[in-house]
Amino acid sequence: MRQLAIIGFAVWFAVWAVFPGEVSGAAPHVDRHLELVFACRADNDLYQVLTADGGTYPRFDSAAQAIADAPDGCGVLIMADEYPDKTTLLDNALFETAAGKRLRLYVEYPATLPKMEVAPPREIAHGRGVATSDVFGSAFPRLGVTEIHGCRFVPVTADAPLIVIAKVAGYNTAVFGLPQENVFPILFSHPQGDLLVATTKLSQFVSGRYAPYRAWQAIWREILHRLCPEAEIPALQWTPTVCPRFSADEILPQDAELQAFQTGIEWFRRSRMLIHPGWQQKYEDAGKYPSVAPKPQLDWPVGDGSLGVLEGFASAIDCQGQQKARWMRRADCIAETAMAFAFAAVINHDRQSQAIAENLLDYLCFHSPMCTGPRTDPNSPSFGFIGWLDRADFNNDGVNGFDVYFGDENARTLLGMITTAALLKSDRWNKTIAQACLANLRTQGPNGFRDVIIDATLQANGWQHYWNKQSPPEGQSHYLWACYLWAYKQTGYAPFLERGKAGIATCMRGYANGKSSTGGDARRLMLPLAWLVRIEDTPEHRGWLHKVASDWFANQHPSGGLRAALFGGSATVSNEDYGTKETAVVQDDGDPAADLLYICNFALLHFHEAAAATGDRSYSHAEDRLAQFLCRVQIQSDQHQELDGGWFRCFDLDTWEYWASGADWDWGPWCIETGWTQTWITSMLAMRQLNRSLWDVIAESRIKTDFDALIPVMMPDDMLRTQ
Repeated sequence: MRQLAIIGFAVWFAVWAVFPGEVSGAAPHVDRHLELVFACRADNDLYQVLTADGGTYPRFDSAAQAIADAPDGCGVLIMADEYPDKTTLLDNALFETAAGKRLRLYVEYPATLPKMEVAPPREIAHGRGVATSDVFGSAFPRLGVTEIHGCRFVPVTADAPLIVIAKVAGYNTAVFGLPQENVFPILFSHPQGDLLVATTKLSQFVSGRYAPYRAWQAIWREILHRLCPEAEIPALQWTPTVCPRFSADEILPQDAELQAFQTGIEWFRRSRMLIHPGWQQKYEDAGKYPSVAPKPQLDWPVGDGSLGVLEGFASAIDCQGQQKARWMRRADCIAETAMAFAFAAVINHDRQSQAIAENLLDYLCFHSPMCTGPRTDPNSPSFGFIGWLDRADFNNDGVNGFDVYFGDENARTLLGMITTAALLKSDRWNKTIAQACLANLRTQGPNGFRDVIIDATLQANGWQHYWNKQSPPEGQSHYLWACYLWAYKQTGYAPFLERGKAGIATCMRGYANGKSSTGGDARRLMLPLAWLVRIEDTPEHRGWLHKVASDWFANQHPSGGLRAALFGGSATVSNEDYGTKETAVVQDDGDPAADLLYICNFALLHFHEAAAATGDRSYSHAEDRLAQFLCRVQIQSDQHQELDGGWFRCFDLDTWEYWASGADWDWGPWCIETGWTQTWITSMLAMRQLNRSLWDVIAESRIKTDFDALIPVMMPDDMLRTQ
């Protein structure tokens, strides 16, 4: 009998496993499948993600159809198909029908809600999504922040929202909490029950490039859980439309650096950054600084460099995942882009790249307002200077962009010009280079520092005023010192070495006193220090170089990327301060962002030159790791061809995605600069292919004759007496 009982139970269990609801006395069955009905277009991001995962869900074109056909008690998602132009129209009858069928509704961007006032759509400058509940778990904890790019929302008053939008400071967290004003619900439960409201379009998270990735997984898993509380929620996986080329641990192909270089050079053409005569007028119409306007279209013709190059892409991303371009021509971007194409000409034996490089420098030196006007008059104190950009009255304050002389911008312009001339073995820009070196030198104070100079003030004061002035050690002159050391090597003219060494020594005294930021980001000292070792190879100079490099080494992540660092303090001091100035992409030291606009891009050059100057393997080891990191995080995108092959400013080293604080008012995490970032990374990858240092490349200049002719004119001995 006992044996028969066991057999009987086994048969019963087998039948129950196949037909659990048809066996008398069986435990009630719980359907683990997501029972959802959609009212949306077929290309809706959430619908695409769920169906790609193998799910099958009824989809209707209208909310009325979805509610009418939905089984009682299921979840219904009504998406904002016409966002951001039109809100989602639902009348009270639909809400009543849904309630009568016990449907759990999710509604986006509603025009009306039951017993609730809905205001017209609006936006918040620098607004970010903030979690105000713990329901999303560790991936998006309370006060965690997310980017809902281009967020347009309908203002409502709601109790206990799950997500709000507000202007908040912080990296991953709203470190100062929520502000007292201008905080609006983004996701909340309506008081009538079984109605979850999003005041914007949350379901555009893939095409809108919302970030960070894990936060959006958590947000949608929670929404789906509320719509189907008994169901098993899928993991929700998708491929971002813009992503890094390689994962953190993927084995790189042997020619990864060459591929990254070639793709990076092609980016200039693909993105239409090179201005073409066929659309030059659009440049003229783009307005004044900061001149952010819709990007060039992919079907526009590509320029040949004769009209210069655009600055790049602005950081802001709209709700469609698109970015605008920065429609201005900057001297540094033009010269650095010429350098990158000169390397392409050498690496690829490419006559077209050579022509682009030549055209860019010809435009800058001989045709642009940045090198013309009083800058061509030997009797003018601004003779030889290179202006910042080509816009007149660029900030509506009467100051022209070409009448502004930043030391750091002049230095990178010079480095680009010097390198291009050396690679192409051309002397035709040598006079402009020599003039610019001397123009900067004669306005460099005795301590090696200089202020930002405006042409009108320079005309009033004369250049000797600045030559004799002890400027505060706050301006960024580091790359100017590198230019001076190169010029000294070419000419033997002592003031180049004296003023360069004076500035370096001042910065190193700051290091000894724990002031790592003396003179801006003093880690840029590595380039002039490496070249100082070339000229005066002393234990002290090697010690200085290693001391500065130790900051870089300490911040190198296992992936090879370099963490941005503040060396104490915070980048943004309040919510109100967020987005109001140029600042770091981290909030505090320890935030895991790599900065490819100010740090990683230049560090590759620094490590390379330090290794070549000293033979120290610690520098070349750090360089190799950083080069691999840069190959990995180069942008890959089929949907956004204009970005493919570029490098954004920021990358999160822990989550392996493009993310950081957007506190910088104009050059945020997703900007791309034709100069600074794109050019220095591609140029250094090329230099590694050539197995040469920059110092050796530019040593081949034939510029001494031009210097010898200009020094008595621009810096006569009787005018160099200090007061």
